[in-house]
Amino acid sequence: MAVEAPERHHQSETRLPIDAHAGVPGWLGWLRPLLPACEWLGVIEQGATAGTFITHSYPVDAKAPAAVMLVARKALVSGRVTSVKLNPKASSGTVLFAIPLRQASKPFDRVLIFSGPPLAAKQREACVNLCRWASTWLYPPDRVTPVSPDSTLASLLACRSPVSMAIAIVNTLKRIHNCQRVSLAIRHCGSSHLQLLAMSDQSRIDARKVLPSQIVSTMQEMLDSKEPRLFHGKLPDYMEAQYPASFRLFEDQGRLSSIACVHAETATDACIEHSPPADATIVVVLLERAAESEFDQAEQESIQLKAIPACSLLVGRVREHTGLLQRCRQQAGLWLDVSFWRTMTRRRLFTIFGALLAAVVLLWPVPHRISARALIEAQDLQVLVAPQAGFIASSHARAGDRVSKGQLLATLDDRDLTLAVGKWHSEANKNDQARDLALASRDRVELARLRADATRIEAEQLLVDRQLSRAQLRAPFDGVVLSGDLSQQLGSSVVQGDTLFTVGSSDAYRLILDVDERDVGLVKPGQATRVRLAAQPNRIWEATIEAVLPVATSTDEGNVFQVPAQLNNKTDAIRPGMEGVAKLQVGTQSLAWVYTRRLRESVKIWLWHLGLIR
Repeated sequence: MAVEAPERHHQSETRLPIDAHAGVPGWLGWLRPLLPACEWLGVIEQGATAGTFITHSYPVDAKAPAAVMLVARKALVSGRVTSVKLNPKASSGTVLFAIPLRQASKPFDRVLIFSGPPLAAKQREACVNLCRWASTWLYPPDRVTPVSPDSTLASLLACRSPVSMAIAIVNTLKRIHNCQRVSLAIRHCGSSHLQLLAMSDQSRIDARKVLPSQIVSTMQEMLDSKEPRLFHGKLPDYMEAQYPASFRLFEDQGRLSSIACVHAETATDACIEHSPPADATIVVVLLERAAESEFDQAEQESIQLKAIPACSLLVGRVREHTGLLQRCRQQAGLWLDVSFWRTMTRRRLFTIFGALLAAVVLLWPVPHRISARALIEAQDLQVLVAPQAGFIASSHARAGDRVSKGQLLATLDDRDLTLAVGKWHSEANKNDQARDLALASRDRVELARLRADATRIEAEQLLVDRQLSRAQLRAPFDGVVLSGDLSQQLGSSVVQGDTLFTVGSSDAYRLILDVDERDVGLVKPGQATRVRLAAQPNRIWEATIEAVLPVATSTDEGNVFQVPAQLNNKTDAIRPGMEGVAKLQVGTQSLAWVYTRRLRESVKIWLWHLGLIR
């Protein structure tokens, strides 16, 4: 809402929104459009005798809810705003709102009650303030009594926020002292400038307008002058050089008489009149009215009597609504004061700078790395096992030897197989002779049996020949022997399926990282990795993460996930079977975050296990 300059001509009378003779029904008819959400509206007031009540409703013939009298009695007794839900079991329904009303400091004698949907806290507070403001027209002007400072302070206690309390203060001072405009600004402790909180008849202030900036400059000038803060309409023009901001406002607004009331309060609730310290909260109230109505000495004392307690309440409400961050800013503003640094001892300075340095170091962003076990594996790997039970006859290679495809690695004793070959060869010759005799004698039954034996003998020959050929173990491809040394086991027996050699490709290998399950959530494909192998500890190899396999492997230290990585530079210096340590770059975090991550995660899991967090 834009702030506009008030009219130059003062209005001495307040126009009623309705005819005063229309009474309570007319007032309800005027109030009903201001409350569009209400379903029924009424006023219940005490009668001439005790225990009697008079009910006014709008519309006149509307039927009041059944619980109206009960809620009204409760509101009159307690003196507080009361709300009752008519259907408690329903999630949303009609609610009765009862707002007790009274004239000045007299007891509550009327209750404004209406029904409607449930309201939020902000809406409810706005509705209560609106109804109480409108109730000022419910009482005839001849019944209005002077407002005392105690009743003014009591009404301020109902304001929850500092802004609403400031608005109530300026509007009350304007009405009591017949002012044209009243403004209120506050300077927080540790700050150097005033903040305009409220102006009379304004619910919102636009600081971009000229008038608010002029008012703030005038308040600051009167605060810094340390002179009697009174500016009346008979000042000569040479005062412009002494009070430029005040004189500019004085000229632009039609030479209005003005007076500034200053209230300073420290954190220890000590009120200060002159030269407030930096840790004091200062409230400045600027009152302006027509030039012919100057502020005399009695009025100045009356303004001080009403404004100082109200400003003290406002300071307390501001401190209640001051957050931790704003308090830190205020304390920092105090620390920046030169007089504060002069009182600092060397030990205190070293302590502060040491704490700041430690905070900077702990909050400094550093690369976040996690460790993992690195293993070089052959990309092509084949295991050579004993094809059948037998004895080791010879060995031609051992672990670490480079072999070529088809190279003989070892042989098994094949003498029994050679004898078996001769045996089945002889059986085949005998079967051929027997088939010839059966064919000559035309013995069909014997011929059929001999032909079946010939098939069986042929199969046995093929089996023995195959076993004889597999007695020689040869390299399946060019590579290196990773395991197996039979030179010390010549003549020993082996069982079918025993592992004799493991051969891997020498030029095709891959890097496998065993990442702990507590760190695998931070690993993503494409991250950079640095590897240092135990066989070559003076050299660092660069690699890149390829993928994160969703398969866990159980080890003595816990579960690990195997993450394949690709080395950026391949060389013959790396061989399958080498092990080392890898450092994975998983992001950038503060130093405190990196070194407390494991502890924080363990505590969170523990609290989750106990059911203390969700």
